Amino acid sequence: MTSAVAFATNDVDLYPDIVKEVGPQLPDQHRQDAGRPQPRSLAWAGLANTYFWIDPARDIAGVILMQLLPFVDKKCLEAFAGFERGVYAGLDAGSGQRAA
Repeated sequence: MTSAVAFATNDVDLYPDIVKEVGPQLPDQHRQDAGRPQPRSLAWAGLANTYFWIDPARDIAGVILMQLLPFVDKKCLEAFAGFERGVYAGLDAGSGQRAA
């Protein structure tokens, strides 16, 4: 996605190399990575660096809310990725599976 308003958002492809299907504003992921939402998970990102995902396969959802611009700020994306990895590492540790 190319920014039309540079002060509000950076250019971004939130899901590179993933086939996207558009539903009610939710891209559908088809790639399985350890420590990440499973295929058929849903995700959303809001302008002020607010993010959520729903992973029906693992019966988990996550929300992280930051209120700053520009959208897809590098440090915000790092925080979101770390939060997501931490959630899945905790799930995997609790199930006896190896955490990613």
